[in-house]
Amino acid sequence: MPIVELLRQAEAGDKYAQHSVAKACAADGAVPKNDAEAVRWCLQAARNGIASAQNSMGYRYEHGLEVPQNYGEAVRWFSSAAEQKFPPAQYNLARMYQYGYGVPQDDARAAGLLGHAAAQDLAQARNSLGMAYQRGVGVLKNATEAFNLYHLAAEQGEPYAQHNLGMMYFEGTERNYPEALKWFTQAANRGVMEAYRALGHIYEFGNGVKQDPVKAAGLYRTAAEHDLVTAQLELGYLYRTGRGVPQDYFEAAKWFRKAAEQGHPIGENTIGYMYCRGEGVSRDYRQAADWFQKAAEQNYAPAQVNLGFFYQHGLGVD
Repeated sequence: MPIVELLRQAEAGDKYAQHSVAKACAADGAVPKNDAEAVRWCLQAARNGIASAQNSMGYRYEHGLEVPQNYGEAVRWFSSAAEQKFPPAQYNLARMYQYGYGVPQDDARAAGLLGHAAAQDLAQARNSLGMAYQRGVGVLKNATEAFNLYHLAAEQGEPYAQHNLGMMYFEGTERNYPEALKWFTQAANRGVMEAYRALGHIYEFGNGVKQDPVKAAGLYRTAAEHDLVTAQLELGYLYRTGRGVPQDYFEAAKWFRKAAEQGHPIGENTIGYMYCRGEGVSRDYRQAADWFQKAAEQNYAPAQVNLGFFYQHGLGVD
């Protein structure tokens, strides 16, 4: 339908036309992109009961997109759409309950909403509900139910479910490395950095494939450059030991520092150790003590031991 006719119908109060105009204004297609007009028409459609528009308004209020961020308003609009059994809104409202945004935190309520959305085949909800069952959060722990939900979502192409399913094949009681490799590869192809790290582990240690530390290093690097802290640690260890890459303490220190700066206690302890030894950095007991302190405050036992040694011998501490 020509945009002029849509606008005429929208102005006349047609809620479906209002929603279509809102989407057109947001997309920079039939009309020039105009976020203010997109919000205006989306709000009109939402007030007139269009569930997808209500969900869109909820998302806008949650993230402060062209409207002031307001979790209470986000919950209100998500709830309106969820009452119409709109799966994306049920999923979004579940997230609000999971994190306590605009509502009291309630894992059981979140799981119930995820169940409704998952029953309507929403892949993201199936993945999130699978995680709830795997961890026993809001529902009784049930690994079989988690596996089944991950599998359904993974078959739908949900990349994080593909990674989670891969992890169950990799770590489960009945390990299946070829299936883990298959799902990790699919998730990595969809941009899941955790899957790159998992593939790196598979190739580093030869789990169901020919051992290939060089390939592992490349996979770790991809994830590390996207700030995945566990991959930064893995890459740091490869550089420190010269496994799959030339041994290079400077590169090792660089990646351990990146992990430490993200607050990971192993990264903090390891860069502290490198300052203690002068590996890839100038020896600096005070810097070492500072990093050990950060990790020790997170109850990381090796750092507590190292910090205790420093206090015992007066190294880098007052």
